[in-house]
Amino acid sequence: MELKGNFRCFGKIPDANISNKLVIYAILKDGSKWCYVYDIINQIDAASDSFKVTVVLDKLPIPNKIENNSGLTRSQRLECCRYSNKNVK
Repeated sequence: MELKGNFRCFGKIPDANISNKLVIYAILKDGSKWCYVYDIINQIDAASDSFKVTVVLDKLPIPNKIENNSGLTRSQRLECCRYSNKNVK
């Protein structure tokens, strides 16, 4: 499973001691809430095009499948999330 999204942000934080983080919030049909936080500064720095940065999340934990065939199975995973950023170095 691949999930893609586009969003604009204000750019890389100039202070090297502060990381850029991507936060993903998910609320499943069973009412459970999930929050995942990823430091993506290395992917921003490595981008060949500072106006289009592709962020790949390889280890996003997927909740177990819930009753009534809703939720996600372990075989499904979030592969990438894309965003455009005009202010990245």
